[in-house]
Amino acid sequence: MPSLPELLLCELETFQHGNTLENGQNTDLESLVAGDLFLYGRLLASSAVADNNAYYSPARLVQQHGYDNLKMMVRQTAAAMSFSRPSADQLRFMKQLYLQSLLTRSLAQQIARDVLPESKDKLRQVEQAAFCGLFLNIGALTLEQGFSRQYLDMLRQSENTSALLMAEQKEFGIDHGALGAALLASWGIDGRCCDALRYHHLDINQILDATPLVKIAWLANQLTDEKENPEAQVWADTLFELQEDSLVKIRETARATVQNSSKSFNIAFSTTRYLPLPVTEEEHILKQEKFALKQLRLRSEADNLFALAKDSLFGADEHGLLKPEKFGQAISASSRMLFGNCESLLFVLSDDGKFLRCVTATPAIEQVALDQLVIRCEGDRSVVARSCLHNEPVLRLPMADLSVIDRQLLTLLGSDNYCCEPLPGFQVNSPCGVLVIGIPGARVESYKKQSYLRNDFCTALGRMVIHRQEDRTEVDDVAASYERRIKETIHEANNPLGIIKNYLQLLSMKQGEDTKIQSEISFIKSEIDRVSNILEKLKEKPGGSDQATTLNINLVIRNLVSIFSGSFAAAESINIETNLDPALPEINCNENAVRQIITNLVKNSAEAFEDGGTILVKTAGNYYMNGTRYIQVIVKDNGPGIAANILKKLFLPDAENSNGNSPHHLNVSSGKNTVSNISSNISTKGGSHTGSGLSIVHSLAKELGGQVSCQTTRFQETGQDSHGTEITVLLPVSSVGDSNTISGDLH
Repeated sequence: MPSLPELLLCELETFQHGNTLENGQNTDLESLVAGDLFLYGRLLASSAVADNNAYYSPARLVQQHGYDNLKMMVRQTAAAMSFSRPSADQLRFMKQLYLQSLLTRSLAQQIARDVLPESKDKLRQVEQAAFCGLFLNIGALTLEQGFSRQYLDMLRQSENTSALLMAEQKEFGIDHGALGAALLASWGIDGRCCDALRYHHLDINQILDATPLVKIAWLANQLTDEKENPEAQVWADTLFELQEDSLVKIRETARATVQNSSKSFNIAFSTTRYLPLPVTEEEHILKQEKFALKQLRLRSEADNLFALAKDSLFGADEHGLLKPEKFGQAISASSRMLFGNCESLLFVLSDDGKFLRCVTATPAIEQVALDQLVIRCEGDRSVVARSCLHNEPVLRLPMADLSVIDRQLLTLLGSDNYCCEPLPGFQVNSPCGVLVIGIPGARVESYKKQSYLRNDFCTALGRMVIHRQEDRTEVDDVAASYERRIKETIHEANNPLGIIKNYLQLLSMKQGEDTKIQSEISFIKSEIDRVSNILEKLKEKPGGSDQATTLNINLVIRNLVSIFSGSFAAAESINIETNLDPALPEINCNENAVRQIITNLVKNSAEAFEDGGTILVKTAGNYYMNGTRYIQVIVKDNGPGIAANILKKLFLPDAENSNGNSPHHLNVSSGKNTVSNISSNISTKGGSHTGSGLSIVHSLAKELGGQVSCQTTRFQETGQDSHGTEITVLLPVSSVGDSNTISGDLH
């Protein structure tokens, strides 16, 4: 999906300068998305969310995609627009469509606020109305993208909407209203919104009894006409009994919204109509359009150039450790690529904020002892210190009163001038250092205009400096090297989990109202969410807590057994039986921990069988011990059992089996250090199994205020002695307070 150069430039500036545009006006990502048909459409086309309400909320969409993904999306669109070189007619069409969509959005939003009855659902309905207004003519953009020259000619020759609709039906067999509705339907948008697009060109008599969203979109579309149509008041009164003063206020507010938005985004226009498509524009408007497109091309070229420089810069980062000599070479290569032939020095602020120390230099000045280049961070000591204290770049040195260190830096850099660029730190307006670049005075104005390159380059450097400081303090901590890998793994693992969940949603829609299937799909989705939550907790420091809830253990077991029986149990010829106490009391407990315990025990029992077997899951209540009431959860199998010499060491920390024999359970490892070492050598399953499953179950049960025990049983089966394992978990019936806290996660 394309976009306007003016919009893309402002969006890129927003990413560069935070929430402030270069013209000084404040904005935010949600506002950008809400008023930009093109950006909103790109987000929808790349989204797959189970909650359809998120489609109507720009804030939710921005949160779902994330800042970095949104920035990448805008940059990619800007690059595509620069290379495609759209014609003047294409740009004019997109501008008029944007203006009309913004106007219709505001009209629909205000009409909905005025006419919809108060209810707890009103806010969502107003969001839907605004959404429909924005996308009302998205079908026209779709046709233009597919049949550009042909459709633009059609727009120039159509004096009004009726003529355009007839031409579309004749040429394409579909009008842009129906096509827009089909596009929204393919994105998973609510059918009522699709109807609003499909029917917004009909005669009023055909929509009198339609749903409110259809009527709101229809009226908003009629009110976009710049001429004061006397029938507008009749329509508003017929559909909603909307009074004349209210209608006047709605139109005035909508027009003001368009004016303010176009001013913020530097979009010049003479009309908001796109029918017929203007053939020419006023000279100042054409000049502004050409300037915006030229700036977008320059910006995209600069982004591509910075991508090359960034590769060079990050090449100095080996295994998360910055080598000073390589870092200096990378800064040199990057700065020369971006700003021409120049030398540079990097000063990093000390932890106490009192000194700026030079940590790396470009190869031409490597012979200088860097530890001698230390500047006290006080404003009167140096231009470098002043730049850091005020968090402002210095592009041109004063003609006089330079300190000795400033003059020495000029000599080292081999230039008559140097520029200081503060590097963003942990906190806003708190630099972590200063990059000093030897830019000659004659080139300062050219360097100054490269604001986006300077900003991106310094942001990347700042992040590397921060990482360098983190690496320096954590270099001896083995866990630190795993933390980044854990975050990357979690991010990558969540992608397929999200895809699986979305396909389950599609499968659910295809299955109709089959209650059993829908229940099973719902349970699988909840398990996917649980896996995702477990992964996310790996990012947390030890000591976090899970919420305890009132829990029906029998219900949890039934749901889990239903899934197990239809998955690995069926594939391995394993029969899972239950014997659940109907009088079992509910307990105050963490459901996630209980699911993990039962899943571990059943799964490990199943993996003990070679040719199938039987697993029994039982519950029993009214078990008292030392004055405390417990419920019992028992998992019993007819597998090979556990050797006696291992059984007595089963729950001991760092338990080791001297003769190499070990129980069949215990295959799930934990992310918690204190748990992962328990029974680490006890496993007979081989392969990748670590043999820590029972110790983890034991740890979780203890943290829930309960206990776990294990015994091997002997019984007669088909005339032969057989063994089996029975594991009993006791969970307290009453609230266990702080002991409900779960600090270990199972996978």
